[in-house]
Amino acid sequence: MSVPVLHLKPFRDDAVRHGHPWIFSGALRPPVPELVPGTLVAIHNHADQFLGQGYYNSLTDIAVRLLTHDPAVTIDQAFLAERLRRAAALRRPLLADDTDAFRLVNAEGDGLPGLIVDRYGPVLVAQVSTAGMERLWPEMQAALREVMAPAAIVLRNDISVRAREGLERERARVAWGETPEVVSIRENGLQFTVDIMTGQKTGFFLDQRDKRAAVRKYAREQTVLNAFSYTGAFGVAAALGGARHVTSVDTSGPAITQAKEQFALNGCDPDRLTFVVHDAFAFLTEQAAAGGRYDIVVLDPPAFAK
Repeated sequence: MSVPVLHLKPFRDDAVRHGHPWIFSGALRPPVPELVPGTLVAIHNHADQFLGQGYYNSLTDIAVRLLTHDPAVTIDQAFLAERLRRAAALRRPLLADDTDAFRLVNAEGDGLPGLIVDRYGPVLVAQVSTAGMERLWPEMQAALREVMAPAAIVLRNDISVRAREGLERERARVAWGETPEVVSIRENGLQFTVDIMTGQKTGFFLDQRDKRAAVRKYAREQTVLNAFSYTGAFGVAAALGGARHVTSVDTSGPAITQAKEQFALNGCDPDRLTFVVHDAFAFLTEQAAAGGRYDIVVLDPPAFAK
């Protein structure tokens, strides 16, 4: 398939040759043709030598996000399916038999910039954050069905970062198949329910799996404070690890309600549990002033980088 060719300025190809997946707008040799955001392009250096294929967006400083360095590849459903197979194979040895929720696709890390895909049991939840991946979504959805055979695919394009790419922020929706809004998952033998439509991120903080396992390992006979507890996963891990008492604190009443359900789902003794709907920063300050003491304190606050 013939695609537009963009050229780099002299001495601006080293990063691409060494595997960097981005090309910034200042590296492109003018004039750059007017292209619809997300258009697939080929990248050549100043001497007209092929460097890679990706998609282009004039609206962002990251002008090109590379997909492949192979000039013979066509970016189509077959290409995307192969990337998905590679991503799934990479994760397979890392997953326990009693875990069915994990990040399947991590954008550039899996050669699929602009795409996040999380698996929650039989359901896939995807986020598309770039114009290029938005244009490829029909082929990507077909590839996800082909490779992963899910019961449903949910799109969580309710993220503000889409605006940078000229994309609208959308309501969460089922893109294919059928699924309830709340699904059940297993993580290292623990059971959780996940609100895949309105929950934070794509519904659950999957990247904290190893930390929850660590808390469970060290919690026996300990008093545990889980601040910024959200739906209580760290606390459940601690309770199942034999904690003497677990206190869960979050500013969201609905999150605390769901946390109570998560503990009950895992058969935890309510006498070992305390739930507090309160600002965690204020709670910590008050506990310090009152001489409150805990053996283990879990702090997973909101992002401070903003």
